[in-house]
Amino acid sequence: MKKLLLSLPTALVFLYYTNTYAQIGINTSAPASTLDIKAKNETGTSTDTDGILIPRIDRQRAQSMTSVSTSTLVFINNVATGTPTGTAVNIDSTGYYYYNGTVWVKLHNPTNTPASNIYNSDGSLTGNRTVTQGSNTLTFTGTSTNAFSISGKTFSVDAANQRVGMGTTSPSALLSLRTNAGSTTDAFSVGIDNCGGACGQGIARNITLFNANSTGGQFAGIEFIPSTSATGISGASINGIDRDGTNNFAGLQFFTRNATDFGPRLTIRSSGNIGIGTTNPGAKLHLISSEQSNAFQMQDGSEGNGKVLVSDGQGKATWRTSSAIISAVLGKVNTTSKTVNNNTAIGSSVSLTPGRWLVYIGQLINTSQAASSTNNLWMRITLSDSSSSISTSTFTYLASQLVSGWLSPSISNTGGFSFLSGIIPVQVNSNTTLFTWFGTNSPAGTPPTANVATNAENYFFAIPMN
Repeated sequence: MKKLLLSLPTALVFLYYTNTYAQIGINTSAPASTLDIKAKNETGTSTDTDGILIPRIDRQRAQSMTSVSTSTLVFINNVATGTPTGTAVNIDSTGYYYYNGTVWVKLHNPTNTPASNIYNSDGSLTGNRTVTQGSNTLTFTGTSTNAFSISGKTFSVDAANQRVGMGTTSPSALLSLRTNAGSTTDAFSVGIDNCGGACGQGIARNITLFNANSTGGQFAGIEFIPSTSATGISGASINGIDRDGTNNFAGLQFFTRNATDFGPRLTIRSSGNIGIGTTNPGAKLHLISSEQSNAFQMQDGSEGNGKVLVSDGQGKATWRTSSAIISAVLGKVNTTSKTVNNNTAIGSSVSLTPGRWLVYIGQLINTSQAASSTNNLWMRITLSDSSSSISTSTFTYLASQLVSGWLSPSISNTGGFSFLSGIIPVQVNSNTTLFTWFGTNSPAGTPPTANVATNAENYFFAIPMN
């Protein structure tokens, strides 16, 4: 390629030509514009270089220029110098830039206006955008209270106090969540997708609270504040206690506030002991109350004045009237004469309520002939909840079922008396009336005739059992 160097006289002639004819052509005798440069080799495979070399400068040089004429064109070959501020605000990479009268503008700018970005102007996305960070980090720094936000208070970062707010631009804690007045949306919700053993997953922990400091037995707390400010005084709280990091021990303590104090009302020690009214329970359930009749209350429909709490075989508790305050129940004693025979109703009766009872039986037996060792009778008295047959549908026996005894010998042709007495313990399951019956008697030989009648010695009553 040949280079042309012009001497001063030649240059003056060149300038004169320029001023005279107003158009200059290079490699053409018919310029089509003020300056028309034709390529030396417009086609072909020549290796000669064609084109124009625009002045090459670094960013600092462009930033330092003053009184730059509009449309000045340069090529920035280095952005390691200077800063993207002032007239160089758009210079962020090497390339062609022209001066628009205010700042340097990239030639690739399709709108031919100064480039706008989040550093110098607002804007709107014209479509979806994805930032692929890879191994690169994305960091925002700031010092104001609402340094970064999304849709106002939807998400707000307080860089001045290192806090984050959702629903508020003035977070009062490291993380503050607040709903709008009248909103029914939950302020906080945590969920997991864990199918347990079927997926080989362990027990999921939705929320964990911990204290980075390894000393001290108190290690975490949840506060309930009855005020309009998150910084208000606690009204109630749940605190973690009994921390032992070595053995992973922990307990819980529940606090409430009343007109007198703010204190622990329920304590669950790491041992599993539960205390109400005491912070050091000595049993699985330990209650202390300074007021009588205020330590415990249970209502299951069976409660009533003077009743006591009793347990069934599985430890299920219910209220029952204590035998200590239940009166003995006197029965009706038989008033007619009846012969002693198997499965015969005697006629005495007593009405009982559900519970355990000791039924006392005393019955005089009359004989008109002498009984002997070969002619005698073993007599048995039992109970029934029916006056027409022997039945136990409303009660069960707890021990003995019979009151028994021999027919006593008597003086020949004079007669004699026998007395059967004893106790039959029963469990009455519903309101019932029990009757006395002769059961299956056992005769020896031919016993003399015996009967029951109205005698002053007879008795029939029941006493409640504890």
